[in-house]
Amino acid sequence: MREELKIQDVIVTVKSIALVFPETVFLALTILILGVIGGLLFALIRQKKIIVLSQLGECYVSYMRSVPLIINLFIISSIIPKAFTWMFTLNNWQFNEANIPKWLIIICCFTLHQTAIQSENIRGLLKSIDKNQLDAAYSIGYKKFDVYWRIIGPQVLATAIPIFLNSFVKLIKAMSLGFAVGFVDILAAAKLTAALQNSQVLSYFTAACVYWVVCGGLTFVIGRYEVRLNDWKK
Repeated sequence: MREELKIQDVIVTVKSIALVFPETVFLALTILILGVIGGLLFALIRQKKIIVLSQLGECYVSYMRSVPLIINLFIISSIIPKAFTWMFTLNNWQFNEANIPKWLIIICCFTLHQTAIQSENIRGLLKSIDKNQLDAAYSIGYKKFDVYWRIIGPQVLATAIPIFLNSFVKLIKAMSLGFAVGFVDILAAAKLTAALQNSQVLSYFTAACVYWVVCGGLTFVIGRYEVRLNDWKK
């Protein structure tokens, strides 16, 4: 009887995780895409050494890389409700801060963090390009757009894919911090199930197995891709 109950607890936990899993993965993917776009802009600004903007970008990246993500999560979760309240007050509208979706806070906070991380990644990738290739391309009449599209782009993308996939894996795991502001992800779903069924160890172990399968599977794919990429470079 007790063994049947344990199996039932696992099934309930898996069902709870399955309900939030698509949203967790979709948010992680959205944040990664936004972070890569923002990181590319920051990397280009810093590479071009644009006065003021370049210095501000360096300060921003330094701050985001140095401060724990959970602190920024609490800061943003406090700022966003006040910002919405202020905007609604200007129009004499009523607004309940509890109506702000938790995913909005997660996207804002994690995207700001990812922008800084991807900025460093992309800047390193751009620096790895051999300048002799660019000089050769310009010498045969390539325009700047063609150089980036046909020469730099393919090389950077091939190397960037495993870096971005690793960031995606880290994001899926980092989403567990969202429980601190009320967002329910894989770990939070397991935690809520554990509280209802009084099966903490079993529920948490089930969540760990889900992370292991998903993140471990992605890590395996990344490893295989990197091996093939290294063979191709040789």
